[in-house]
This record gives sequence, C-alpha cells and structure tokens, in this order.
Amino acid sequence: MISSNRQKSYFDTFGFLFIKNLFTQNEIEEMASSSEKIFELNEDVDKEGAQQIVPFIERSLELTKFIVDPRVYQIVANLLGKDFLWVASEGNLTTKAYHEWHPDRTGTQRQIEFKRLKVMFYLNPVTKDTGCLRVIPGSHHYNFHKELIKSIHTGSGVGHDSKISTF
Repeated sequence: MISSNRQKSYFDTFGFLFIKNLFTQNEIEEMASSSEKIFELNEDVDKEGAQQIVPFIERSLELTKFIVDPRVYQIVANLLGKDFLWVASEGNLTTKAYHEWHPDRTGTQRQIEFKRLKVMFYLNPVTKDTGCLRVIPGSHHYNFHKELIKSIHTGSGVGHDSKISTF
C-alpha cells in the first residue's frame, strides 16, 4: 500500500496514520518470533519484567526486511521525502496496564517542527484496555504541543483516556 496524497495531507494535519492489516498473519508471526529471540537474549530487564532494546530491528536479518518492504518504505518516503534518514529502532515489552499520553519529543519550535516519523508494529492484539496506541491529533504542531506540555505540568488531566483518540 503506497501512501497517497490524501494520507500525506492527513499525516501533515493530524501527525499520524493508522494502517490496519498491512502485513499477513504469517508475516506478523515471523516478526513476533524474531522479536522474541531478541528479547530472550536481552539481559537488561527491569524488576517488573519490562524491556526496552535500542537498536532493535537492526539485530535481526529477518526483521530488517520489513523496513525496506515497499508497504513500509514507500509510505515513509512519501511522507518524509525520498532522502529521509533512518535513525534507529526500539523494541519494547511493557508490563504497564496504563500509560498516560506523553510527548515523544520536547524542546524548541525547530525541534518540534522537524518532521520525524515513528513506525510502530503491534504484534499482539490490543484494545483501549490492553495498551493500544493513544494519540492527541495535532500535537505535533508546535503551538498545540507547547500548550499540552504546560497542561501536563499543571495536572490538568491531559493524558487521560477521555481526552485521547484511541485506535
């Protein structure tokens, strides 16, 4: 699936795209199996059993093929331009039942408006009760982002499920 101009416009406006069923069940099982091997080798596990590994995909030949797969690569190239720069990947196993909204980046207007993209693969079924993606549409725009950061520090409730679009 190649990203269309409509998807690019949506991404530029809201700051995210949500694409269901991009991979087959067999491909998801392959990703999960390869991911499990990486997690099994990791010795940095917190007391609750959670893990964060950076870099992640780069540790597996089986996984790297998915980042150059046209279904992913073409979408990223259309959204960011063909000269985009791959920086790193991360793999996360969490034990948290709830995680409030937080910005993936903080900082100056230049830092916020520098176009970045995080591609996430959810390998287990998720719902709003079990850890799905939570976003605040438009929070990638600096003025809105700045106000959200202020409200986090004032305890105004930003980050609670009632204020967030869940997928």
